[in-house]
Amino acid sequence: MQTVYEILRQHRLLDHFFKVELSAGQLIYRSGDLVQTVYLILDGEVVTRLPTPDGGYRSRLCWGPGTLLGQIEALVAYPNQPDTFASTDAVLLGTPVADFLQMVHSCNDLCYYLACHNARGMADGFMRSLYHRPRSVRARLADYLLKNAAPDGLCQRAEDTAEVLGTTPRTVRKYLQQLQEKGAIIRQGGRVYVGDADILRQCAGRDR
Repeated sequence: MQTVYEILRQHRLLDHFFKVELSAGQLIYRSGDLVQTVYLILDGEVVTRLPTPDGGYRSRLCWGPGTLLGQIEALVAYPNQPDTFASTDAVLLGTPVADFLQMVHSCNDLCYYLACHNARGMADGFMRSLYHRPRSVRARLADYLLKNAAPDGLCQRAEDTAEVLGTTPRTVRKYLQQLQEKGAIIRQGGRVYVGDADILRQCAGRDR
């Protein structure tokens, strides 16, 4: 399946988006507000946070490049639930809700992507709710490799891995390189093998 960025580019819909650069900690959506803009993360990571009784926040979910923000709320005209922040410096593309809904109305490929993505997101959200543990893209990639690259290695395009993780092929390649430099994985003959399982487990569990 194509990524949402590829769909938008193929159908020349990127002209409806504007670029937004955010600093770490900058607010994107406030809990209870109606979503006015749908965003696509190009770089960096975004986290949703729930307020705690002591006036602080508890991180809930972490999103990386390739993720659409606010699209469900835009489709159903429902207020945003958790506060949403940039957890790192980030670059996003934004478009007004009215323009986004027009894109959905006119582009069958985008409709199909949203249907598949939202169904998968509901299943993933249920699993995450069992652990209450936001995870970075790198941590999710490390966990995915632990489950799928042993003992015979994983032969899978970066594009396909990115689709599974909800990110971009560029991000997958970047973190694969980092994991290789740490000795956590070995890349050989088009396959990815677990190098040091202990290091890979650390990478899967330490980014919160």
